Amino acid sequence: MSDARRFFLGKMAEGERAAFEAQFVADGEMFELIRVCEDELVEEYVRGLLSRSERHAFENDYLTTAANQQKVEFTRALIAKVTTPAVAIDETPWLESISAFFLKHRLVVGSVLGILLILVGVWLFLPRSSGPEIAKTIPPVDISPTVATPPAANTQDYANSEAVIPTPTASPRDVNRPTEKPRETTSTTPFLALFAGSVRGGGSMPTLALDNSDRKANLSLNLESRDYDRYRAEIVDPDGNVIYRSGILRPSGKRIGLLFPITNVKSGEYSVRLLGVTRENTTESAADLSFRVIRK
Repeated sequence: MSDARRFFLGKMAEGERAAFEAQFVADGEMFELIRVCEDELVEEYVRGLLSRSERHAFENDYLTTAANQQKVEFTRALIAKVTTPAVAIDETPWLESISAFFLKHRLVVGSVLGILLILVGVWLFLPRSSGPEIAKTIPPVDISPTVATPPAANTQDYANSEAVIPTPTASPRDVNRPTEKPRETTSTTPFLALFAGSVRGGGSMPTLALDNSDRKANLSLNLESRDYDRYRAEIVDPDGNVIYRSGILRPSGKRIGLLFPITNVKSGEYSVRLLGVTRENTTESAADLSFRVIRK
């Protein structure tokens, strides 16, 4: 089993899971491969290709969030649509309509066929005059090669003359060849992993680098312990204002995914106020995580 499958099936220890997350967060190509592995795992679950233990782990760890459940349902609907057999076209009504037309108008059709036979017979028995043949006299063409001989009186000058070599011209294929267009680069959603109870990176604050083309960012909130089944999150700016409030978040193990808009987020220090939702639908403080935003 690959590390990516173990990660999504919750078969990694907490320390190994945190190290694996930090590894693919820092490597953009690895992050894309992780997403591809996730799509393959979801498709195998929908098609019933997982073993009993993998299916049990998938349902208990991966399907605990609403976003993952929607991803599975979307994949199931897409596969059902692709695999639906096309309906065969029944050509019987078309053939029956033609047969009914000839049966209904057989008198008219018979008359038309009789007239056509008469016209064909008349055309076959009419005398034909062939046009006079015109003989065309083509004069013979002398195709024997002619060899140019240099003038006898000026043989030395002729031998010492320089040959004129034509200058090669550019081929139209090279002139009209279209210039190669630069490859378009695809942007990915910025990602940052935050860990409750500790500061990552040897005491430095985790940093989220944003580009002007980015519209959303993805935070991975890692808890010390899972004390609630549901959570809410608030993002507070440097001035203490709440700039984003999430809906109900369901953890995957001890990890919570938070996707939020960053259109109006500026450079500075921000904090995530994580609230646990009790069975009575009241909220209690669960964790505070800080990070820094840098606008490029």
